Amino acid sequence: MATEWQKLACSTCGGRLEEKGGLLVCKNCGSAYKETEKISEEEVVALNDATMDRNRYRFDDAQEKYDLILKKFPKSKEANWGAFLCAYGIIYEEDYDGKYLPTCHRLSERPIEKSPYYAKMTDEQKEKAKEIEKLRVDILAETKKIKPYDVFICYKQNEEKKGVPVPTRESKWARDIYEKLTNKYKLRVFFAEKSLSGSNVDYEPHIYAALRSAKLMFVLTTSLDHLNAVWVANEWKRYLSYIRAGEEKTVRVVYDNLEPYDLPKELQAKQAIDQDSDWMSAVEAAVADVMQTAKLDRIEIKGGQMGKKSAQIQTQTLQTREIGVGIADTSVSEKQVLEIIREYLADGQWKIAEQMSDGVLYSNPNCAQALWYKFLARHKTYGKEKVFYEKLSERIGLSEVEEIEKILNKSGKEFATELLFVLYHVILNSKKEETGLLQVILPYNYGNRQKMIAALFAFSIQNSYYKIFKQLLATLQSNEVDTYIERNLAFAQQTQNIQDKKACLENIFSVDESNTEALREGIFLYLKGQDLAGAIRDLEKLLSYSTDTDKEIVKVLSTLIDVLESESECKFAKELVKYYKGELKKIQVKIKNLAFRVLSKKYYEDATYFFELILSFEPNNEQAFWGICLAKIKAESETDVINSDIPLSSVPEYTKYLTLVDVARRQTCIQLTKSQDEAIERRKTEIEQSAIKKAKDEKARKIMLASMIFNGL
Repeated sequence: MATEWQKLACSTCGGRLEEKGGLLVCKNCGSAYKETEKISEEEVVALNDATMDRNRYRFDDAQEKYDLILKKFPKSKEANWGAFLCAYGIIYEEDYDGKYLPTCHRLSERPIEKSPYYAKMTDEQKEKAKEIEKLRVDILAETKKIKPYDVFICYKQNEEKKGVPVPTRESKWARDIYEKLTNKYKLRVFFAEKSLSGSNVDYEPHIYAALRSAKLMFVLTTSLDHLNAVWVANEWKRYLSYIRAGEEKTVRVVYDNLEPYDLPKELQAKQAIDQDSDWMSAVEAAVADVMQTAKLDRIEIKGGQMGKKSAQIQTQTLQTREIGVGIADTSVSEKQVLEIIREYLADGQWKIAEQMSDGVLYSNPNCAQALWYKFLARHKTYGKEKVFYEKLSERIGLSEVEEIEKILNKSGKEFATELLFVLYHVILNSKKEETGLLQVILPYNYGNRQKMIAALFAFSIQNSYYKIFKQLLATLQSNEVDTYIERNLAFAQQTQNIQDKKACLENIFSVDESNTEALREGIFLYLKGQDLAGAIRDLEKLLSYSTDTDKEIVKVLSTLIDVLESESECKFAKELVKYYKGELKKIQVKIKNLAFRVLSKKYYEDATYFFELILSFEPNNEQAFWGICLAKIKAESETDVINSDIPLSSVPEYTKYLTLVDVARRQTCIQLTKSQDEAIERRKTEIEQSAIKKAKDEKARKIMLASMIFNGL
C-alpha cells in the first residue's frame, strides 16, 4: 500500500485510514478506499487540509480548497466528494449506536443529481449521496411548516472568558432589537436565543426558513473574530448568496470597536450603523424602509379589455451564415488517410492518431478534419455516443472553443455538417451552463439547424439554463411572436430562479401585455417575494384583460390552495375572494379547501375568516363550525386538540356544532373534550408541582445560605 495513501484522512468523516484486505478502511465510519490510482503527497496534504476545514463547519473555505485541488488534480474522486459535501453542508457525526450518519448544516434546494459534482462520483459515493438527498428532502419539507420571518438577527451569542462562556455585547443589542421590533412593529424576528429555544427544535430547518423568508438581516459585531465565527459567517454568507441570486433582501451591519473598511469585502458595500450613534433609530429607519407595505385599494374591474400585442419580437434576430462557403472538401487521398486516423481514434490509439493528423497537416495546414482529429486525440476522446459527448463537454474551455471556431471556419460543407451535429450534442449532454460553444455554432445554417435549435430550447428549459435560453431566443425570426411567447412562458413556469422568471415574463409583456398565463405566473412570483401589492397589481391586470373574471379568479384560487405557505398569500386570498362577483356558494368547496389549508399553516385568524365566510352563505355548514372550533383553540387538526390549553368546550361555535352532527360524531366529540380537559388538568398539576418544588428548593437554598453566613460569623 502506497505510503501517501496511508497519510490520507477519510474524506467522509476525517477519520484515520488503516489497511484491511487490500483496501484502506476508515477506522471511524468504515468508508473503504481502493488503491486504483497513484496519489501524490501534495494532493494528500491538500485534501486533509480541506477536510479539516469542512469538519470544522467552514464549508466556504473548504469548498474553495477542494475546487483548487480539482483544478490541479481533475481526477481526484476524494476532492470531488468533499466539494459535494460542502455544497450541501454535510458533516458525518457519530450516532448513539456508533454509526456515522450525515447531518445537514447548510440546506440546499438543488437536488443532488443536478449538482456539478454528482456525475464524477464513484458508485459507492452515489449511494451515499442518495442518503443525503433523502435527508435534504426531509429537512426541506420541515422548513415549509415554519412560519415566515420578517427580520433575521445575525450575531455571536457567547464568548469564552477564562474558560467560561459569557454573553457578548452583541447578544444584548440583539435582545434590544428583538423586543423593539416584536413589541412596537409586531414583526416576526429570528433571534436565536428565542427562536431556537426548546429541546425539540431542529436548528437547520429553522435557520434555513428564516434566511429564505426574512427581508432584512441585521449583522451585529464588535470584532472581526465574532463576525467570522463559524455559525455567524455561515448565516450572513448564505444570506448574501440569495441577494447575489437576485432576491430582494437587505443587509445592515451594526458595529463597534472597528471601522467599516475593516469589514469583510462582502459587507463593506452594505450600509453600516455605528453603535456609538443613535443606533436604534437607524435600525428602526432601516425597518421602516424595507418593511413598508403598500396600501391595497381595490379597483373596479372591467373585464374583456384588449391589451396591445406586437406583430414582431422586440429583439435583434441572429444573423445566419452558410457553412463551407468557398472551401473545398478534402481530397480522395486525404480522406483515405483520415479514415485510418478515425480507426486509430476509435481504438483509443491517441498518440498515433495525433502523429498521423500532424502528417496530413504538414501537407495541408488548413485541413479541418485533421485539425479536429488532432483535437480529439489530444483530449483522448472519440465516438458518437452519449458518454463521448459528456466527456467532451467537460474538456471544452474557452481556449478549446476558440480552436473549434477556427476549425469550423476552415471546414467544407460535408465535414462542417458532421462537426456541427457533434457540437450540438456536446451541448445537449453538458452538465454545465455552457454558452461559449453555442455562440460559435448557432449562426451556421445547415439542414438540421431548426431541429437542433428546438432540441436546445427543450434542453435549456428542462435544466433552467437561462444563459443558453437567452442566446436561443435570438434565433427566432422577428415575426415568430407566438413561438417567442410560448417558449418564454415554458421557461418561466419551469425555473425556480426569481430573476430568470422575471426576465421571461418581461419578454412576454414586451410583445403581449395582456397575456393571461404570464400574468398568473407574475402573481405567484410576487407572492413568493412577499410583495402583496405587486401580486394585487398583476391580479387587476389579469382580470381587466379576461373575458370571464370569475373563471379567472377560480383558476388563481385553485393554484393558491396548492402552494399557499406564507402570510402574504393568506392576505392575497382574502383580496382574491373579494373580487369574485358571482355567488360564493358556487365556489364553496374551493373556499373550504382554502380555509383548511390556511388552518394547517397555523394562520388561525385567517382560517376563522374563511370558515365564517362559508357560514355567511350556508349557516349550518358543520365543517365550517368545526374549522372555527379548531382555529379558536389553535389546533391544526383534530389530533392536536388534546395538546391545546384552550378548552374546546369554551368555544361558542362548539355547542352549535354538536347540534348539527349525528349521534356517533357527537359522542366522539364529547369523549375528545373530556380527554382534552383531563390533559389540561394534568398539565396544570405538573406546572403547579414544578412551581412548588422550585419554591421549596429556593427556600432550602436560602436557609442553607443563611446558615453558612451565620456559621461564618
